[in-house]
Amino acid sequence: MKVFLSWSGPMSHQVAEAFREWLPLVIQSLKPFLSSGDINKGARWEATLAHELQDAKYGIIFITPYNAHTSWLNFEAGALSNIVGQSSVAPFLFKVDRTVLQGPLTQFESTVNEKKDINNLLVSINNQLKPKHRLDQQLLSQEFEKWWETLECKLRAIPDKPEVESQTGHKWLLPIQELLKSEAGEGVKAIWIITPNLSGQSIENSIKAIVQKNIERNVSYRYIVPASELTPLIEQELQKISSDPERLRVKVVPDDEFRRQAVTDYIIINPESEETHVYLQLPVEKSDYWILVDDKAAQGFKERFCNMWDRDDSHKS
Repeated sequence: MKVFLSWSGPMSHQVAEAFREWLPLVIQSLKPFLSSGDINKGARWEATLAHELQDAKYGIIFITPYNAHTSWLNFEAGALSNIVGQSSVAPFLFKVDRTVLQGPLTQFESTVNEKKDINNLLVSINNQLKPKHRLDQQLLSQEFEKWWETLECKLRAIPDKPEVESQTGHKWLLPIQELLKSEAGEGVKAIWIITPNLSGQSIENSIKAIVQKNIERNVSYRYIVPASELTPLIEQELQKISSDPERLRVKVVPDDEFRRQAVTDYIIINPESEETHVYLQLPVEKSDYWILVDDKAAQGFKERFCNMWDRDDSHKS
């Protein structure tokens, strides 16, 4: 029986690979299909994928913290359910819980990364087999126990965070918490944040914890904000984050000047280095996602905000 394994992103791919190798060990008549390894070189990818979807009798969709909201998995989930039926599609949740599911994925009975739940998944797959290929319950239990440790070891060996993956499924599109964690790595000395919302980008609890941790690692912060944003209350909260003025500094500029120069929020990593990275926040309402700009645009933003910092007509604190 053909089992279609749907994945998106490096971590999801590793989980799918583990199941591709493991499933036939437990139920020998299963034929898992994984697009990355099972499409012949030179084959038309779209046509092959469509054929494999049509030929599948069961589908497993591998969900991780980095692909839970990608449109591709929801597309394949909808396509699979139209072909094999809702009861034969199972999202497999790896390092996430059921609350992350949205769209078409919410209609299926999901499986979490626990022995009992994975055993139930195998029972469900086995029940879809034709009688002549179906294992009786006792034999299935024996085979599952025999090979369980093999799968468990493979899944345990998968890193918590692949190097080039984010929660969005794209390394160039990051939520703010993930951006500040990943960019404050080895070699990062300074982070500049240009924002009209100083409280949201500094003293909000989850952000504050990241900033404090980075400061402890000797990363310095500079904030450029409009004058109306630096209230006495926010100043007090910033002092709680760091009392060292060399580690956390704020510069205010006139509100109208700020609005002309900064159309959204910006984060500059190592502005005084040749390895500068600049991110800008998606300028849409309630967005918490940031885009990595190209090198040419990064240089322009760096010069703009360095000049703003160095101007004498603004107040530094």
